Amino acid sequence: MSSCTFASLVGLVTVLAVISYVGYQHRGDGVKSLLFNLSWAAPFVVALSGVAFASGLGLFAASDVAFDLLVSLCVLFGCAAPLRMKIQAWQHGLSRKSETLLCLYRDLFIILALTVASFFLLEAPWNEGLGVMSLSMVFLGLGSILAILLTLYFVFFRTGWGLFLGVLVLGIAGIAEYFVLLFKGVVLMPSDLLALGTAAEVAGGYTLEFTDALTYALCGLVSALFVCSLVIRPSFNRNKLPLVSYGVNIAVSVGAGSLLFLGYSNIDYSSTFGCDKMCWSPNTIYQQQGFLPSFITLAQSLEISEPEGYSDEQAQEYEAEYVSAYDSTRGSTPERLQAVEQFDSVKPSVIAIMNESYSDLSAYAELGCGYQGPQYPMALTDALLAGHVTTSVYGGGTANSEFEFFTNTSMAYVGSAKCPYTLYDLSNVNNLVAQFSSLGYATTAIHPGNPSNYNRDKIYREFGFDAFYSSSEFAESEFFHNAATDGATYSKVLDILSESEDPQFIFDLTMQNHGGYETGNIPESYVQTYQPLDVQPSTTVQTNEYLACIKKSDEDLTWFLGQLRNLDRPVVVVFWGDHQPSFADQYNNLYYDGEDSAVHEARTHQTPYFIWANYDVAGNGQTSQQRDMGLNSLGATLLDIIGAPMTDFQKSTLGLREKIACMGLYGHRGYDGVWYLNDDEASPFIGVFEAGRFIQTLEFTDKL
Repeated sequence: MSSCTFASLVGLVTVLAVISYVGYQHRGDGVKSLLFNLSWAAPFVVALSGVAFASGLGLFAASDVAFDLLVSLCVLFGCAAPLRMKIQAWQHGLSRKSETLLCLYRDLFIILALTVASFFLLEAPWNEGLGVMSLSMVFLGLGSILAILLTLYFVFFRTGWGLFLGVLVLGIAGIAEYFVLLFKGVVLMPSDLLALGTAAEVAGGYTLEFTDALTYALCGLVSALFVCSLVIRPSFNRNKLPLVSYGVNIAVSVGAGSLLFLGYSNIDYSSTFGCDKMCWSPNTIYQQQGFLPSFITLAQSLEISEPEGYSDEQAQEYEAEYVSAYDSTRGSTPERLQAVEQFDSVKPSVIAIMNESYSDLSAYAELGCGYQGPQYPMALTDALLAGHVTTSVYGGGTANSEFEFFTNTSMAYVGSAKCPYTLYDLSNVNNLVAQFSSLGYATTAIHPGNPSNYNRDKIYREFGFDAFYSSSEFAESEFFHNAATDGATYSKVLDILSESEDPQFIFDLTMQNHGGYETGNIPESYVQTYQPLDVQPSTTVQTNEYLACIKKSDEDLTWFLGQLRNLDRPVVVVFWGDHQPSFADQYNNLYYDGEDSAVHEARTHQTPYFIWANYDVAGNGQTSQQRDMGLNSLGATLLDIIGAPMTDFQKSTLGLREKIACMGLYGHRGYDGVWYLNDDEASPFIGVFEAGRFIQTLEFTDKL
C-alpha cells in the first residue's frame, strides 16, 4: 500500500469516527434532522474513498504537496460538516426578522461566491486562454452559471443541495473537459453526448492521471462543496402557514426553471451575444468564449426543423417516386448499363480532391481586366463530366462542402449557420466512405492541416476511413502560400496507390490556397499583376495573391493527371473547389448591383468541378460534357457515371435533379434555368424542393 493510499484511508477513518461521535451526541435531535445534517459529510467520505482508490491504482501524478492538501481538505470539511447542526440551532434561535435577513444576505453572498468559484472550476483545468478572455464572455459565462445555480437553489427548497449539485456538475465538467482534450484533442461538444459509447471505447485506450493542476482543481471543488453546506433554510416552525411557504418556493422554482429554459430556447447566443459557432477551430473558440457560452451556442444549433406534415410514409413515397424517375430514365439507358457491367470487373480506384478555395473569378466580368479563369476544367477535354457545382458556403465553412459530398445531403435542408461536423454524431449516416468500403475498397483521407479542425479526426472515424494523414505527415513537404502544396498531397496519393493493387478510395483535402491573401509570401515566378476594374487597392492585392495560388494549383494538377495517365491501373478523379475566396463578393456587388437576389447569391456560390478517368469508361464519350449541379449530388453523379452501385437516396437525388438542376443553402435552379430563393413560394419547383426535404429528413435527420 502506498503512503498516499494509506493517508487517504486514515483520513476516511477519521471522518467516519467524527460522524459517529457527533451522531451519538445528537441522537436525541430527531432521526430525520440528524440524518439530514450528517448527510453533508457524505460527499467528503465519498471523495476520500475515491482518492484512496485512485491513488491505489496509481492515478495520481501530483506532487506530495498537492495530494496532501486535497486529503487534508477532505478530512477537514468532512469533520466540519456535522457542525452544521450547531449553526442551524443558533440560526433557528434568532428572531424571525433576524433569521430572514441573515438567510437572505448569507445565501446571496454564497451564491455569488459559488458562481465565481464554479466559473474557475469549469474553465481553469483546461482553458489556456482564460487569462485573455474578453470581459463580455466572462460575464456571459458568469451569468449563465448564476442562472443555473439560482434555479437549483429554489428547486431544492433552499437547502443548499441544489447549489451542491450545480457546483459538483460544473466542477466535474471542467475536469472532464481536460481529459476530453487529452484523449481526443477536441473540446467536449453537444454531439459528443450523442456518442457516449464511442467516447467510452476511445477513452479505454488512455490512462487517467491527476496532475498538480487537476489536484488543485479538486481542492477548489471540495472547498466550494463545503460552502454549500452553510446554506441553511429558515425554520418553518415559525411560519403558521408552511404549505403557503412551500407553495411560494415551488412557484419560484417553476418560474426560475421556466425562465432558464425560455432563455435557452429564445435567446440566440450567436446573434444576441456574438458567440461564434466554432466551425473552424472549436478548441480556440471554446478558449476565447468559455465553456458554457460555446457549448450552449452549439446546442442551440442542433435542431433541424422537420417539414410540416412530415411522416415516414410520405417521405418513402417521395423517395420511391424519384427513384423510379431515375430508374426509368438515366438508370436504364444502355450507357449506364454498360458502365455497371464494366465497374463490376474493373473496380477503379477513386480519388476525390476537394481543393481549398479553388474557384473561377472570371465569372465576375473577367474582373474587368480580361482574366480568363483557371486552367481546369476548361483545358481538360477528355473529362467524363465537367462544369460548376453549387456550394452552400462562401469564404469559409470548408467542412460543409465535404459533408455534402460525402453524405448526399444538402445544407438547404439542414439550415444556415450550422456545421454538421461539429454538431452531430454522424456514425449512423450513410456516406461514400462506408459505401466504397463495403465494395472492398481501402479508404484513406489526406489533409495537410490540423486534424482536429472541424472535428475531422472524429468524423473521419465515424465515416469509416481506414487511415487519415494530416499535418504531421507533411511537416517536411514543400510549402506554398499557407501550407503544404497541392503537389505534396498528390504525391502522397501516388504513394498510397503504389502500395497496393487493390481498389482505393482516397479523399484529398488540400490546404495550399487557404486565406488570407495579403501575406506577401508568393514566389516571384508566381506573382500576378492583374489590375481589376474599380476595386480598392487591398482587393487588388488579395486578388493577385489568390490567383497566384490558383496558378500553382493548376500546375500541380497538370502534373498529377499526367502521372495518372501513365499509371497502369484504372483511376477516376473527381475534383472540385470547396468555396470562393472571402473577397469575391466585392466584385459581385460592384459589377452586378441591383440584380435579382437569387441570381446574385448564386454567382458567389459556384466553383469548378470535373470527373475524369485514365481509362475508357463504358457508355461515356469522355468529351468533357458540361453539366452544373449541386455539390450534394456530385457523389451520386460520380457513382452513376462509373457504373457503381447506388443507394435509393442517391438515386432519388439524381431523380430530383431532373427538376432542380442545382441546389444550395440559399437557393435552387430549376430546369428552366432560373434561380429561386429556397423560401420563394412563387418558385414553380417549390413542391419538388419540399419533396427533397421529406426525403432528406428520412435519410439523414432521422439517423442522427
